Amino acid sequence: MDNLKWKQIKLGDCLTLLTDYHSNGSYKVLKENATLVVNLST
Repeated sequence: MDNLKWKQIKLGDCLTLLTDYHSNGSYKVLKENATLVVNLST
C-alpha cells in the first residue's frame, strides 16, 4: 500500500454541505484516518 498516491482536492469541489454532526468515537476515527493540511500560500 505504500505505493498508493492520494489526489489532493478542495473540499468545496466535492461537498455542498459540511456540518458539525458527530457520533460516539468519530473523533478517534477521524484522527486516525485524516490529515489536516494548512497551506497559507493559496
